[in-house]
Amino acid sequence: MPLTATTKKGKKFRRRLLLFLADLVGPFLIRRLARSIRFRHEPRDRYPIPPSPCLGRNTINVFWHQQILFFMEVFRRSHGHVLVSRHRDGEVIARILRRLGYSLVRGSTRRGGTPALLELVRLGREGCQIGITPDGPRGPRFVMQPGALIVAQKA
Repeated sequence: MPLTATTKKGKKFRRRLLLFLADLVGPFLIRRLARSIRFRHEPRDRYPIPPSPCLGRNTINVFWHQQILFFMEVFRRSHGHVLVSRHRDGEVIARILRRLGYSLVRGSTRRGGTPALLELVRLGREGCQIGITPDGPRGPRFVMQPGALIVAQKA
């Protein structure tokens, strides 16, 4: 019995440590890694990234899970609203995104999906920038789930 209690305490401690480190050094590491990304956006003034989240334009940025780092770098000045899972793995990403200046909408297909979609629709109607990974964390990879389309249709 004490072995199980120690194991649970150890897992809880590791979880707290991971969240602490994500909050403390996550944004720094993301910025450093993002600087290694080389991309060219042509023409530069055709698709400007708005400086504030709500400019009266509906913008839904859709990116695959494997492109999260790219998304964080390209849209970091947009102050957009990003859909993040309520799962404990999503908490790590949520803490980093929050420190990078993003607003979060928490929810996924299994936990709080409907309220999250309603919130994204509301934000979209206000003209806010929205970021969604349409393939979902459980996959299948590169297969779009209906959430982003629903938000686009309703917003």
